[in-house]
Amino acid sequence: MTINERILQNIQLRHTTQKDLAEHLGIGASTLNNWLKLGRSIPAEYIIPICEFLEVTIEYLLSGENKTSEYRIKDKDLSRLLENYNNLTEHAKDKLLGASFQLLQTSIIEEIENA
Repeated sequence: MTINERILQNIQLRHTTQKDLAEHLGIGASTLNNWLKLGRSIPAEYIIPICEFLEVTIEYLLSGENKTSEYRIKDKDLSRLLENYNNLTEHAKDKLLGASFQLLQTSIIEEIENA
């Protein structure tokens, strides 16, 4: 399965549309359609925003594999993180979740590059 096919499949699985993804990316629907249906290359700067929208890892989008279980946090660290998270405001929780997603994606990219 190609990256484009994985994107199309995940759009369907999430009951969303190409138009919604195009709006999220700030591009025209025709541009996204050209990438996905005509097999045009997707510029690198859109890969992370696509992953965020589809709630998938970069590793999954690029390879079809998902090894996020390798990145599990130790139980005591997880307890501390949850305690800190629960003490945050809703706005701070949103910011933390966004930052943690970006850190995870960066970590996965480094793993792929070092493999």
